[in-house]
Amino acid sequence: MPTYVCFSLAGQLSAEQKHRMAEELTAAHSEEMHAPRYLVQVVFQSLPAGDCFIGGQPAPSGQIWIRADVRAGRTGEQKLRLTRRIATAAAQIAGCTLDDLWVYLNELPPENMIEFGHVLPVPGHENEWLNGLSSPLRERLTGLEKKSPAGEA
Repeated sequence: MPTYVCFSLAGQLSAEQKHRMAEELTAAHSEEMHAPRYLVQVVFQSLPAGDCFIGGQPAPSGQIWIRADVRAGRTGEQKLRLTRRIATAAAQIAGCTLDDLWVYLNELPPENMIEFGHVLPVPGHENEWLNGLSSPLRERLTGLEKKSPAGEA
C-alpha cells in the first residue's frame, strides 16, 4: 500500500513516461506520507478511445486519472501536498496541463488491507511490520528501499 492506478488513453504515455511517473509517485508518496518506498505500487491502465466519458460525453484526449488507495492516518496537509505534487509532476511528465489531470486519494483503514500475507500497520509502524516478515521477503523489500531514483542499486 498505497496502490496508484494511472488511467490514460492507449498510447498516450510512453514506456519512459510511465517509468518516470512511477518513480515520481513513489518518491512523492514516500516523502510526503513518510512511508517506505517498498510499499508503493503503481499500475498503468490504458483505455481504448471511446471508453472514457465526462458528463455523458467522450472525454477529451489527454485526460489522465490517478487514483490511489492509501492507508488512513495522515493529516489533511500531507494529503493536500501529495495530491498537488502528483498533479504537477504528472502534467510535466505527460506533457499535458493541470486541466487534464484528476487525482484521487482514497483512504482505507490499515486493518482492511493485507500485503505480503500480513495486515498492514498504521502509519509510523512500518518497521515493526517489516520485522515480522520472513527474512527473504524483508531483504527483498529493503533492497527496493535502497534503489536510487534512476533504478540503480
